[in-house]
Amino acid sequence: MAYKIIKHWIPGLPHEPYRHGAGRPEGIVLHETGTWGSNAEKNRNFETRTWTNAFVHFFVDWTSIIQVADTDYLAYGVGPAANQRFIQVELVRTKDPSLFHESYARYVWLIARLLHQYGLKPERRVTLWTHRDITQSLGGTRHTDPDSYLAYHGYTVDRLIRDIKRLYSSNRVSVPRVPQPISDKNSRTGSKLKASAILMRKGDRGARVQQLQKDLIRAGYPVGKWGPDGSFGDATETAVRRLQHDFHLTVDGIFGSMTKKALAEAKAATVKKQNPD
Repeated sequence: MAYKIIKHWIPGLPHEPYRHGAGRPEGIVLHETGTWGSNAEKNRNFETRTWTNAFVHFFVDWTSIIQVADTDYLAYGVGPAANQRFIQVELVRTKDPSLFHESYARYVWLIARLLHQYGLKPERRVTLWTHRDITQSLGGTRHTDPDSYLAYHGYTVDRLIRDIKRLYSSNRVSVPRVPQPISDKNSRTGSKLKASAILMRKGDRGARVQQLQKDLIRAGYPVGKWGPDGSFGDATETAVRRLQHDFHLTVDGIFGSMTKKALAEAKAATVKKQNPD
């Protein structure tokens, strides 16, 4: 099941990068709104008036997923330390069990999708944090959600984490998982893949990979602390994924012909920005 994400931006929000840069979140904070009798759109509208005090990236209820802020930039919802690191998602409260299950399914799906989108693996207190986790480990906040709300419906945070991991490992999220080794057959059509379709992918080494890394750096996509070392590892794959996300390509971390074109455009845009004349 794939759900529609409604982008209903809050106007005027700042675009402040995470501590490692724009488009580089380290995980997701699992919030719940803490108030009864509302919905995603009402919460969004409330934050349009109060965002200078606090705002998140998403609200999820039983009918919709509303994105109010760009996940490439931080939000103000969980204290200064965690704001610098994490995407933030709010689950809207309801007392109706059937509505809870509808919203919970959307919540789990969205979180698994975001993990795939940013090349993050689901691990408690590494990439998946509750507001209580932040209070206990990073500080800067006193909230303890979503524990009590989940308990109201007979659920636990441990179950939530398990459900996210299960969906993350399935084929039921619309952003592809970390790519598996590719055969000489196209799994969708059974036709042979063109030699030019896949140029480089994780595990490759050599001068071509090193040049790719240099080009990614020039285009504003860092490839890790080792720089252009000629090894297509996790950091290079993450850089390729971010490039693909920015250019609305399939986010699979494989450097193919379409991603090559996107990289050329990104480099050209960077050069033009650096040399406006």
